[in-house]
Amino acid sequence: MKKTNIVSTLFVLCLLLVILGPTGNAYAYDGNGSASYGESWSSNTSKLRNSEFPDFSNDCTNFASQCMNWGGKVHEKYGSSEATKWYCDKTLFGFTWSNSWSISSYFYNFLRNYNSAIQGSWKAPTANSSTLINNGDMLFYDWDSNGSKDHTGICTAYAADPNSGITGDVQCQHSTDRYRAIWHLKPYNANWSTTTITAVRPSSTL
Repeated sequence: MKKTNIVSTLFVLCLLLVILGPTGNAYAYDGNGSASYGESWSSNTSKLRNSEFPDFSNDCTNFASQCMNWGGKVHEKYGSSEATKWYCDKTLFGFTWSNSWSISSYFYNFLRNYNSAIQGSWKAPTANSSTLINNGDMLFYDWDSNGSKDHTGICTAYAADPNSGITGDVQCQHSTDRYRAIWHLKPYNANWSTTTITAVRPSSTL
């Protein structure tokens, strides 16, 4: 093949990628990588916020999205609805993001739309660990069990909660920043008896 033909072919392929956007968004989700990011940017260190992302007063889902992004999920900007878009971009003029990046209920719907697996759902759980939860699983909290997700955390380890002393599955979160808080949050949640927690494992084929 002539050099000019090769150059022309490469140009056309690049142009198609720009026009059509990324295809085949399969990736290998690394739950331990997501968990490691969560622990690095939690309240145990001086690194409380990553300047590569926006900082919200209600920062829990933004933080969980960062964790999932670090674990391998590429930004999805080309869907036609909020259930199929998930992204956050830093530009010269600030940040732009989807609702699914920053709002718990939208984030949950995005994950479910891409066949991420519900590992379990618990009403007012008191067990300190569960074989259904792995590092990197997203934990969604519905404070009044009305079906709407109010808060997001990420399971990061099986360890001792440094504040309550309880050992079990622990999570990291923002908004009220917590490092390795016991996953059911009973020591911290005044509404624990009415709370439903759902664990979702991001799909490896997102």
